Order: sequence, then C-alpha cells, then structure tokens
Amino acid sequence: MAYPLTKLEDVLLVPTPGHTHHHSSILFKTDHEHILFAGDVSYKHQQLLDNKFAGANVDYVQSQKTYDTILKYAEEYPLIYLPSHDENSVNRLTGKCLLKSHPVNRKKIQTESLINELKIDSSELTQVLRKKACKF
Repeated sequence: MAYPLTKLEDVLLVPTPGHTHHHSSILFKTDHEHILFAGDVSYKHQQLLDNKFAGANVDYVQSQKTYDTILKYAEEYPLIYLPSHDENSVNRLTGKCLLKSHPVNRKKIQTESLINELKIDSSELTQVLRKKACKF
C-alpha cells in the first residue's frame, strides 16, 4: 500500500520495511517513468539486482519481500531505482536508466508521441527501452 502525498497522486510514500521496521521510500510518477527514491532499501543498485542485502537489516524476511515487490513493480512500470548511498544514482536519474527491461505498456507510456518524436517504429521503440535498462 502506498500513501499519496499530492492531490494528483504523483508523489507517494511507499512502505519499504526491512532495513528498519518503518523504512519508507518516495515514488515520483512522471508521464514517462516512475522514480523510486529508495533510501536504504539497498545501499547500491546492484545489491537489489543480485538479491544481496545492505548492511544491517532489522528484518531480513521483510527486506526480501521489499526487494521482490520493487522488482515486480519494475516489470510493470518503467522504474528508475535510486538508493541513497549509490554513487551512480545521479547518473541513473539524469540518464533515465530503467531498473529492468519491461514490455511497452501503452497505458503508462505515451507510445505514439515517442514514436513520432524518435521517428521509429514500435518494435524499435521496445529495443530502445530495453537498451536503457540499467547496466551499472
């Protein structure tokens, strides 16, 4: 469950327990991607991908559930994941580097405008989005 912080519900407080019992992250939804300011969910981006926990956690079972929830969310929505201790977070944000490849979701991404803007067909658009998946 997430808690909207704005009337537009484009900024949400998301419980992400594990590191601490009441750890929370902030999810910011834009027209083209969602950005998760993840705090100490993991210290580094790669820890989430490798399923390795960051430093001390008060509840490793909850940490695993949080990891699984974030990874599942990234399959459904274009997600930029920004843990607070990762020196590459700024590069991921400015480069709009997605956590994982995901199928193009026509309800979530303005596909037609992207196709027109980039002058590519939809299969090429899918390839472009997959190439933008985070590599660091």
